[in-house]
Amino acid sequence: MLIKNKKKHRHLAVVAIIFNDEGKILLTQRDEPKTHAHKKWHFPGGGIEFGEHPKQTALREVLEEVGINIELLSDDPFVHSFVFEEVNVHAVVLAYPAKYVSGKIDITKDLHTGDAKWFNSEEIDFSICLPEVEKLINKAKKYSILDT
Repeated sequence: MLIKNKKKHRHLAVVAIIFNDEGKILLTQRDEPKTHAHKKWHFPGGGIEFGEHPKQTALREVLEEVGINIELLSDDPFVHSFVFEEVNVHAVVLAYPAKYVSGKIDITKDLHTGDAKWFNSEEIDFSICLPEVEKLINKAKKYSILDT
């Protein structure tokens, strides 16, 4: 149940589910104190700039947050909607499956990224991830993006 008399927030985020040549998935740890996402693992991504296509957002946000270049594997994102009832936040996530192309992980230019690592899907502790991470990885597996 939503908290009464508290402002409701809506967030639209674009993320990339990035796989490397070894089939590992790149996750980032959010460093945003006083938010529902603090210290949670998620995919790199962020908000759409005015007039920007979501595909451009995915490419730009990944480069800004983790310093790597990717190739999107689909023109159509997976869509996930989740309500964080305890903080009255409704998040809608557009997630593009992608593959790593070039660059070295560098999080020093993004104030809200505390860490970034490649994970085998079976080693991810989903209890410390944002809720959509497991569902979106499973969707990506169904599309044969991850060969495990």
